[in-house]
Formats: sequence, C-alpha cells, structure tokens
Amino acid sequence: MTASSVQPSGPSRAVLEAALAELEGQVIHLDRDGRVLSSWGGSPSPRDILEALGNREVPIERAESEGARFRAALRLCIDERRVVQYELDGDIGNRVRLVPVLEGECVAVVQRPSDHPQAVAQLRKRSAQLARGMEALQALTSMGDADPEAFLEATVVAAARVLGVARVAIWLRSDDRTELRCHLMADGGVPVGGSGMVLEARRVATYLAALASSRVMAADDVRQDPRFEEMREVCSAFGITSMLDVPIRVQGELIGMVCHAHIGPPRTWSPEESNFAASIADVVANVLQGTKRRQLEAQLRQSQKMEAIGVLAGGVAHDFNNLLTAILGYAALVHGQLHRDDPTLEHIDEIRKAAERAAAFALPLLAFGRKQVMRPRLVQLGAIVAGIEPMLRRVIGEDITFRSSIASTATIHADSGQLEQVLLNLVVNAREAMPGGGVLTVAVLDGTMTPSAGHGDAVAAVVLEVADTGTGMDRQTLSRIFEPFFTTKAIGKGTGL
Repeated sequence: MTASSVQPSGPSRAVLEAALAELEGQVIHLDRDGRVLSSWGGSPSPRDILEALGNREVPIERAESEGARFRAALRLCIDERRVVQYELDGDIGNRVRLVPVLEGECVAVVQRPSDHPQAVAQLRKRSAQLARGMEALQALTSMGDADPEAFLEATVVAAARVLGVARVAIWLRSDDRTELRCHLMADGGVPVGGSGMVLEARRVATYLAALASSRVMAADDVRQDPRFEEMREVCSAFGITSMLDVPIRVQGELIGMVCHAHIGPPRTWSPEESNFAASIADVVANVLQGTKRRQLEAQLRQSQKMEAIGVLAGGVAHDFNNLLTAILGYAALVHGQLHRDDPTLEHIDEIRKAAERAAAFALPLLAFGRKQVMRPRLVQLGAIVAGIEPMLRRVIGEDITFRSSIASTATIHADSGQLEQVLLNLVVNAREAMPGGGVLTVAVLDGTMTPSAGHGDAVAAVVLEVADTGTGMDRQTLSRIFEPFFTTKAIGKGTGL
C-alpha cells in the first residue's frame, strides 16, 4: 500500500461535491470504522472496495490484511482532514481516493484504469519501468565474479537509470556503529566516491529506527514525512524532495542503506519502484557479504602466516642473542685489560652500547615468538630520544640534516627497547625516502588525545614526531604500515621490522 496526502481546501460539503464532479468511478460514503453510509454505483462492503480496487476476487486472507491497512488510511483521512490516495500493493493503476467530508465521515472514490484514462498511460509507463528493472538486475547478475567495487558502481548506476533519480548512494555503518559513511554514489548517472560524507548515528536515530523496521522506506515528500525529519536539512541542502531508502542487511544485521534521491517536484513512488529498490539493496548486501567473507579468509591466512613467522623470528632472535652475549663478553674482557686513559676504551664502549641496543631490538622478536616477555616500565620519552640521538646521526649519513627538539619531560609506561626500535626504523625509512639529502626532525612534545569515537574528554599525552622532507607514502603503502615485517625496500635493505 502507498498513500499520499494533501490538504483539502474549502468547506467539507464543497470538497465532497468537487470530488464527485471531478472523478468517475464507484463512490462510497463511509464512517470512521469503515461502515458504508451510502453509495453511488452500488452498495459495496469494505471487501467489495478491495475487490473493485483489484478488479478481481480477493482472497479472504488478503482482504483482512488489506482491510486493516485501508482502515488505517481511512482514519488518517478523517482524523487529520486530509485527502489520501490509497493504492493496493501490486495492482497497477487501481486506487481509492479518500476525501474527508462531514465530521467523522469521508467518501471513497474507487478508480480503475477504465475510470481514468490517464492511468492507462501510467500503466504502460510503469510496465516499461518494470521491464527495465528486470533487465538491469539480469545484467548485474551476468557480471559474475567481477571486482566488488566495480560491481557496486554498476549497481548504483543501474538503479539511478531505472528509477530516473539524480543520486543513488550506498551508506555503511562504521564498525563501532557511531557513524554512517557514504561508501559510493552515482551522481547524474556517473559513479563517484563517497566524498568523505559522514553522518553521526546519534543525530539520525529516529530515521535509523524507522529504517530498521522497514523493507522499503518511501517518502513522497521528505518535508512532510516525520521519519525523515532528521534528514531534512541535508535533503534541503541538495535540493532533494523525495527519497526511497532501503536497508542493507547482512545476516539480519542492519549494516547500511541504499538511498535513492529525487530532485525536483515531489514524486510518488510506485510499488514496482519500491520492489526494484529492495532488489538493489539485496544485490549490494550479497556483494558486501562476499567481500567480508574474503576479508576474513585473508585475515585467517595472514594469522597463520604470522604464527609461522613468529616461530622463525623467535628462533633467529634466540641465536642472535647468543652471538651478542659473546660480543659483550669479549668487550668486557678487553675493557678490563686496558688502562683507563687508553683512547681505545671509547671504541670498546661504543661496541658494548651497540651490542646492548641490538639485544634490546631482539626482545620484540623474542616476544613475538613467545620466548620473551616485554619489560614495560615508567620511562621518560625525551631521555630515550636524547640517548639514541648519537646513533641516529651516524645512521642517516652526512647528506641529511638532523634536528631534534625535546620539549617534554613527561613519563610514559613502555618498553624502552621497543621505543628505540620504533624510532630507529622511522629514521631509517626517512633516510631511504631522501636519497638526495634533506632535513629530518625528531621532536618530543606535550599534547592531548581525544577518544577515537569522539566521546569523552581529551587526556594528556606525549607526542613523538618524526618528520622528513622525503617522497612520502602512497595510499596503498599507508594502509599497510602497521603490518609486521611489511617493507617496501628491496631485498637486502632495511631492518624488515
């Protein structure tokens, strides 16, 4: 059932006379409970109204279901004094027009295509639209194992073309359910990205609740539909007057929606259009579900690979520590045999410090292989940076200018060896990004940190900042920077950590 309403004008008796004069068809005078007070063209019951509307015999079960919806439309007409267009689901061109008249009463004008010639043209138009929708769905099905993003682009373009709307957008909920993000959009029949558009879920809670309980949520006029009250400002900004929104569900969970936006005079969405939009949402849900499954499979393979790498890394680090033990032992023996004024002592001390740092760098590998526990404690980040600075200067070479700024004395709870390793890796990466020289800056600053979900107060934090004037990273590399052992360096270069 679809219903649209407009405010009547003039006295009730005049509205009744205008309705009878304007429209041909079966006219029934009803009260609020659906009782027939009088009629023109027969003496129908409420079931007769449904039969006339469908122009065929209506099964008892459908008559009861449609009867409940019809009575709801009847009360909307009488209680709010509105003219209501009531259309039976699945019946093209058959409708009942409810017109409020005297207090607690209305007239129902039952119209069929033969009663209003314009409906014949509308019938042809909607039949052609239905055929286009079927063709579009078949074309999407024939794409088979196409790239998911390409498939979604084709889907939104097809939806925009079949429904004749300005925009079709796929919105997805964030993992923490606090936001809705525009994943993809067809604008003017051309696929574009989400343009970074984000909606806070808490600001559209009523809309989401209505969407979650609907198969299709059609708004002929978003300015009048209470379900879209929270969306009116956005719709107004883009000139959107009518919306046809469908929830995207995966395993029963609402993960987003497909929004079909009409720009121009408000339009009435037909049952065929609603059914097509629902089919489009099902197509999108299947694609997203398949994508999620492939991501989980990839994560499983990655976890298995990381488990194997962990065993290998733990063994390598264990053997590496044994070698470092020998280096430190011989360095201590030489140190004890030299006079305190011997200039060679400085070199021995550097050997010892380098070996100790190497042992500290091996700790994460031992922890990764579950052969060593991390040793977090209260440390001063600025002191760690100052202590490793001489080594960093030697690592970057003479072509790069090294600048440091330690403006914080705050302490943090961390493993100092891990921090030194992170800093060393960042500096090595910065050096590789500046083959022709440049400026490398390491800074320790006081700052604040806001929870990622955007809720709660900001808290004090310490910022470690490493900046360089190199080539930077592309989007693909940036998406993988936290993967263990990922590197863009050639074989034989870098630490690989």
